[in-house]
Amino acid sequence: MYLTTRGKEESRPASLPEILQSREDRARRQRELLDRYGGVVISFTPVAPGAEKGAPRFRRVFEAGRAAIEEALEEAGLTVLEEDRREGPAGFECLFALEEGPGGHDKLTEKRGGPPGEAVSFPGRVKTLMMKIEETHPLGRLFDIDVLGPGGRPLSRSDLGQAPRSCLLCGKPAAECARSGAHPLDRLLLRIDGLLESAEKRGRKDPETASLCETFAAAVAGRAYRAIMEEVAVTPKPGLVDRAGPGAHRDMDYSTFQASARVLRPWFADFVRRGCLLARLEPEEIFLRARPLGVDAEKAMFAATGGVNTHKGLVFSLGLLCVAAGALKSRGVSLSAEALCGFSARMCSGIVDRELRNREEDVGRNPSHGERVFSLYGAPGVRDEAEKGFPTVLRTALPRMRDLLLRYPGRRNHVLLAVLLELMSGLEDTNVLTRGGPEALERVRRSAREALALGGPFTRRGSFHIDDMSRDFAAAGISPGGSADLLAVSIFLSGFGGGVMVSHFPGATDKKNDF
Repeated sequence: MYLTTRGKEESRPASLPEILQSREDRARRQRELLDRYGGVVISFTPVAPGAEKGAPRFRRVFEAGRAAIEEALEEAGLTVLEEDRREGPAGFECLFALEEGPGGHDKLTEKRGGPPGEAVSFPGRVKTLMMKIEETHPLGRLFDIDVLGPGGRPLSRSDLGQAPRSCLLCGKPAAECARSGAHPLDRLLLRIDGLLESAEKRGRKDPETASLCETFAAAVAGRAYRAIMEEVAVTPKPGLVDRAGPGAHRDMDYSTFQASARVLRPWFADFVRRGCLLARLEPEEIFLRARPLGVDAEKAMFAATGGVNTHKGLVFSLGLLCVAAGALKSRGVSLSAEALCGFSARMCSGIVDRELRNREEDVGRNPSHGERVFSLYGAPGVRDEAEKGFPTVLRTALPRMRDLLLRYPGRRNHVLLAVLLELMSGLEDTNVLTRGGPEALERVRRSAREALALGGPFTRRGSFHIDDMSRDFAAAGISPGGSADLLAVSIFLSGFGGGVMVSHFPGATDKKNDF
């Protein structure tokens, strides 16, 4: 293998002509390597928004990516004929010229996307390998890895049946946001620095442990995403967005919730990672240090929905539980619904007094939704639920869900609708209070109790009553969003086992892991 490097320079903002010239030079060197060796050329650069492309943060991303590529190529038995690394004001870049090898012309029978058994070329095999790095490495989202075949055209993700990469902040196609300059530079850099901090702290651990943490974070985030999507899909839901319509809402529909959920999925993984990293701290300190991540997640949600609040309550509730999952996993505590809710309660200790009861008025600051409702009606909302360890979920929703799933297997939509009615019948729903006051809240509770008394969605009379509720709530502008949020929390927690309220927090000596 031949290795060439070009001089390191001090970090300074690169001019537009320098950036454009760097791109032209890179394209020229790619062609030269392909002409010289044939085979495949890998072109790697870090994702580097802004003009200061030689900044230390991007050097750290570059070194991590280069090492990951070299390791993957070695494990795959691919020979690197030449590695051309450049560093300068226009950024960091590295080219790898690969030898196809004796078996390189053989067609593989495994292909990501496309018809079963469709053959994959050597460039396609390399592209698949590079996409795996981008998707699984802790910093993979910051790696821009192109694969060029003999014709010189970079293979795209769509060539292998994959969706385009999403934006760092909002989940839309990254190329679209980059072209439009959709996000402020400071927010992009803050996101990059957060990913670097998380990855480098994990990297100090055993590499196998770091890999397991990534797998765990992805699994928990997937569970949170599915809980959100399953909740909105339950139909009908009186006053709420479902597959049949927008309910009492005029600014959102089912597709709005889909877009919001897609954006939030990677943020839930970040919450888990943050919990893992901060696990050694006291729960209250973990909460304080993780909360800014929630603010950024909310901004990403609003960017994806055009300013519509689809999941702000669940960013708090599910984000909190994801942080708890990461912290408990790192502490070796058995993961159950009770453990997650108990640790969440410890993280939120005193939040109602601190943020609602004893909060002093800040001149010029707009009060939050929760603060306004507490000021008017004394209802502490989701903060109280979290501080008490989600008792409504553990004592009511989860036991009811499990009982009904045993009685009505295969009728999950009906089961979840019945659980929603249980929540609506007793919850002090601050979303209802905001829209209609105490009268509307009593109307929701009474209607839900009547529906349950008639058999809920499992009988014709109950179903007719639920349809009447849907028409009534939509006309009156009543939306039981707090109950819907707790239904999503219940779905999320149902996969962890448990569900009976306990009076103590499980000790850290319990090494059993149910996840």
